[in-house]
Amino acid sequence: MKLLTFIRQRSFARYVMVDLTDAARRLGWGVKWLDLEGVLEAARGRSPDEKARVVSETLADIERFDPRLVFSYGLEYLDRVFQDALPDVRSRFHELLRRPAVYYLCDFGFPFDGASSPEAIDFIAPLQDWGSLLLCWDREATEVVKRNGVSNVSYLPMAVNERMFYPDHDVLGAAPISALFVGGPTAERISLLEAVADLGLVIHGYDAAGWQASEQLRQSYQGEILERNPLRAVYQRAKISINVTRAHGPSSLNMRVYEAMACGSLLLTDDKSDARTLFKEGTEVVTYRYSDDLGRKVRYYLTHETERAAIAAAGMEKVRQAHTYAARLRSVEPTLRRFDTECSLFGKLREFLSQDPAQAVRFVRFLEVERLITLNRDNLRLMEARAHLALGDTGRADTCVNDVLELNPKHLNAEALRRQIREAA
Repeated sequence: MKLLTFIRQRSFARYVMVDLTDAARRLGWGVKWLDLEGVLEAARGRSPDEKARVVSETLADIERFDPRLVFSYGLEYLDRVFQDALPDVRSRFHELLRRPAVYYLCDFGFPFDGASSPEAIDFIAPLQDWGSLLLCWDREATEVVKRNGVSNVSYLPMAVNERMFYPDHDVLGAAPISALFVGGPTAERISLLEAVADLGLVIHGYDAAGWQASEQLRQSYQGEILERNPLRAVYQRAKISINVTRAHGPSSLNMRVYEAMACGSLLLTDDKSDARTLFKEGTEVVTYRYSDDLGRKVRYYLTHETERAAIAAAGMEKVRQAHTYAARLRSVEPTLRRFDTECSLFGKLREFLSQDPAQAVRFVRFLEVERLITLNRDNLRLMEARAHLALGDTGRADTCVNDVLELNPKHLNAEALRRQIREAA
């Protein structure tokens, strides 16, 4: 396995890709890490010629490494990532690299929440192609993705780097924290946390004004933590860590859940389905349903230390054994290797299509007989349609497109090819 991993944004989300990169290397995979935003930041303020040189050298460096797959945080691979630094470079990153990609979809929303808009279609169409595999952190969101015609998607929850987040029961003599919340304010979070503000609650997160707008939470808020070492120390001190999942994760648990649990803190989370699917409720994790329920459970576990410690220890052991990024990658390794193999076969098929469409049709038959394509059956038929069109056989091409749309009724590239076929006919 030979991957290029990157992320553009500079938020805490960058650590998702940092940790996945580290996990891939521990598994023995070949990985090149690209700090894309760092490259762009270094180019700011330079002359246009110098900026062009930085972009050119970056692309040449990637070409020398020659990755088989690109691992993208979210849909950043489909962005015009260099345009801020070089306004004339309007090509998207995937158009410049022309490599198959695995997209780790975390912040769920666009383009799947407005799939009929031209902007959304611009993103969904390449995701339906054979060179795209989506790994979605939310189980329910995978079904939304599929309903938008992106069939090549697998569920992969978030996880933890267990070498970064770990327990320390003597954190330099620091006083324990009764209840902790880490994250930004939302109306739901503020409402829920106000119910436990008088129980020694400590809040760390961005948007100080948002937190301090609540009179009850003003004293609980203790500023933003920008790096992971101090964040780990805070989790290690917390008897109870509270999670309130944002709406973009209808069933999933965010990264703070795994980080807090890996540090030995008892996790109280809103009742998401993943909490009960991935953990034993009441044994490894505790769920709550509303503010009074949260307040009651925080009070209970603060006064029942033995029970609290037992659940926290069981949750910590479960996370550190089963919910690390290395464990996640091992779980999807067969899918990644199958995807890599299929991309190689489609690459050869693309060559045949450009040089000898008749050979492309024969190669499709071979792939079908040998059953070598399992993830991209719709796109195999689409490639055959293109080959027949190149040979001037619009009837067979149209039949193949019908087959594609039977397999995947929302396939935008098949609809586009059908229009081409009708124009040619």
